[in-house]
Amino acid sequence: MSPVTGRPVPTPPEDDFLARLRRTADDAVPPSELDLDLVLRSSRRGVQRRRSLAGVAGVVALGLVGTGVVTAGGPDGFRDLAREVVSGSPGYEVVTAEPTLVDVAPGVVAVKEPATYRRDDGTYLLDLGLGAWRDGERFLVEYRPEPAGSEQPPGLRVLAGDDGDLAVLRRGGTAGAVVHDGFQNLVLLQREGGAEGLVLSVATSATPPGSDPSWERERMETWMLLAGEGPAATGPTYRLPDAWAEGLFLNVAALGPEAGPATDVRGILTATRSENNRSLGAMTCGSPLTGPDRDPSCRASYDPTTREVVPIETSPAIPRLLVDRLLPAAPAPGDTSDAELRTCLDVRGVETGMLPDRWYLDPGGLDGDAWRQCLLDVALISSARTAQALGSATPES
Repeated sequence: MSPVTGRPVPTPPEDDFLARLRRTADDAVPPSELDLDLVLRSSRRGVQRRRSLAGVAGVVALGLVGTGVVTAGGPDGFRDLAREVVSGSPGYEVVTAEPTLVDVAPGVVAVKEPATYRRDDGTYLLDLGLGAWRDGERFLVEYRPEPAGSEQPPGLRVLAGDDGDLAVLRRGGTAGAVVHDGFQNLVLLQREGGAEGLVLSVATSATPPGSDPSWERERMETWMLLAGEGPAATGPTYRLPDAWAEGLFLNVAALGPEAGPATDVRGILTATRSENNRSLGAMTCGSPLTGPDRDPSCRASYDPTTREVVPIETSPAIPRLLVDRLLPAAPAPGDTSDAELRTCLDVRGVETGMLPDRWYLDPGGLDGDAWRQCLLDVALISSARTAQALGSATPES
């Protein structure tokens, strides 16, 4: 009964806000003799009197701190809810809630779609869903799109972190261990000791964020190439899904011990086909011709125990035997002739008749691994020869 009117006091409705606040408070506060329902409803009546969202956040937060239960800042869930109450936003938007992984081969797991969060500052946080070689931790990617009309390159960081780190990063904070910093088309990371590895290739997309990238994805075909053992040996090759992340195409794979003894990644090969354009892209670490070449921005070793990232020496991208045979094969810089492909396949022990269309990375009856390895070799040789003709240094990866 109201002491002023003598009439019954109406009960505030059981709305979504009250239910969420009760659930969050239940999670944040251990068992207590306080009547939590009464405390929450009293706080709600205070809100209705003052008509201030900021007021309720202050009343509830002060009330909980006064009991000695919540320290400064409170649990992540409560801080997120308080921020959402005051600002109307938790600090990020969920674009894709869960990562999707696929088994490519024994010991090879690839990302079909990362979990994607768009932060209020316009950057994206991606949860790859791949374990970062430490209990509870996964590999995460921070991506800042290139500003429109700006020559500033996009930003890219790869981190290792757990659920708590992910929560902080989603709100724009700093957390986790940085294992790579800087926009690089290819990032190769191996666990200290070399038993496991992470492969990340990225390329900016012509499809703007918020649009459907299916037309662009359908014309792409991407393969990861591993090194074989011995001179010009043919290692295995694996097709990777082209993952889309709001303006960025990624090809990401984790390599485990089951992938075999030769898990050194030579590079990534991508074919793009459309009605008016066909192109073949090759990415690798270090120089195609000379080596060993130290390239700390591309290949590194990561120790999940000490958090130490150490650049590792990279071998020449092409075996010397193939370099000696392929360099004289093409008549001019930039020209990739069938003669180069036939020479490479011959060195790899593959007999050829009529060559397949080079824009298709799956050649049908021909040895597919050898075909893709040679397409990478020829592309790298052509790139190196062009750089030499221009009088420049050997090209970067």
